Amino acid sequence: MAWYRSLPEYEQADEYSFYISDFKGGINMSEDDQNMSLSESPLAYNVSGKDGSLKRCEGYGRAYKHEDMLNREILIPELPSSGTGRLLIYRVNTETQPREHLAYVDNLGLYKCVLNGSELKWQMVNTTDFSAVEYYVNYRKDSGDCLVFGPGVEDNNMYLWSKFTQPPSPVETAPQLSSAVVHYERMFGVGDPEHVNRIWFSAQFDPTDFTVSLDAGGYIDVMGDKGRALKVISFSDSIFVFWQYGITRVKAYNYQSEFTVSDIYSCDSEILKDSVCLCSDQIIFAAKDGVYAFDGYSVQRISDKISGIINEGLKASGECSAYFRGKYYLSVQSSYLAEAEGSRVVPICGKIEEELSQMEPEDRQMFLEELGLHQSGLDRLVTAGYDLLGLISFLTAGKPEVRAWTITKGTKAPQAAGKIHSDFERGFIRAEVVPYETLIACGSLQAAKEKGLIRSEGKEYVMQDGDVVLFRFNV
Repeated sequence: MAWYRSLPEYEQADEYSFYISDFKGGINMSEDDQNMSLSESPLAYNVSGKDGSLKRCEGYGRAYKHEDMLNREILIPELPSSGTGRLLIYRVNTETQPREHLAYVDNLGLYKCVLNGSELKWQMVNTTDFSAVEYYVNYRKDSGDCLVFGPGVEDNNMYLWSKFTQPPSPVETAPQLSSAVVHYERMFGVGDPEHVNRIWFSAQFDPTDFTVSLDAGGYIDVMGDKGRALKVISFSDSIFVFWQYGITRVKAYNYQSEFTVSDIYSCDSEILKDSVCLCSDQIIFAAKDGVYAFDGYSVQRISDKISGIINEGLKASGECSAYFRGKYYLSVQSSYLAEAEGSRVVPICGKIEEELSQMEPEDRQMFLEELGLHQSGLDRLVTAGYDLLGLISFLTAGKPEVRAWTITKGTKAPQAAGKIHSDFERGFIRAEVVPYETLIACGSLQAAKEKGLIRSEGKEYVMQDGDVVLFRFNV
């Protein structure tokens, strides 16, 4: 346990934690915890309050706690499959306090984490393909806990998992959603592919009832040019819908007649769906021109570095975000990142490179040919790096040594000579040039000269990659 505050509805609140926005009051052990200010805490273990809030100290954290194991720390078992999956947290309220449990969904089905003796294991609940799940919501329905999630791959349905020993059941009457949240005992969601500007909501106290009725659920169609709805978040007593090109606030209290909708923010640069993340007292999101922070009233640009990373061809699945220990994390798939920066992805096998490093040159070439490769991974990496940086190499060959010199593309002969010595550039007369491949084919500089393959180039000659050069100069 990191820290806690007791709540009246739970007699034992050592497992129930919540955020204290301002910890200026510190620890108060002289008052009853129910009479304390919200800036105080009755007890704290292994915490830091240096930034004004209570947080776990670095290096401390609970891996997982099972209701039957009380104060014993146990590790989460290895995930049941290596496929595309997602961890879910489902809540079970006991007589004294809520307990959180782990579930996992992937293309093979739904699993829950159960106690097996003194260890945890994954137990399959059903075999429906849930690899497409984008949202999940904990809900309390009919005095019982349930988990609502979706969509399924086979039917795009919402699923209700109310008895955690039984398979989840599809909610066939619910709309297809890609983002959902609970707000004032209703479920709100967006992502209906047939109505991209629609905000759906359920009946109060029933996340499965989307019947369009004044007494049940319904929808709000938001007019405007903000594109399709991406994400819905409950924050600061309101629902905020993030669209491709803006943000809308929905005030949604008990009665539908009291719902209000207002535009908060519009932008020209497209917002990235999975970058939108609730981060304590603000929502942080990324658009293709930068990263922004939203406090419920105004939007502030906090970074423009992403504009050089994200390109117009980024797919919706190419990014994801998270809030952890006071920091916002944004991830972009490397292939899109590389494309946006004009970069390259060079796959390298460490095992092959290790074997190549131990071989003689002749054996190395034969090994590469057997694999269908022309170059080693290291050589390809160097080549790609030179290309990205706009670099080439020329060579000088003489009795003391053969040496390569690195220059930028477009460098002329006198400036290339200056890479060797400033006198070469200052007294430049001409450059005698032969391509590397030609030299190797001839066997020697003398043989290339006898065949008339060595060119004489002047001051305007632009150096080419692989040129073997003899500079003539006079100082």
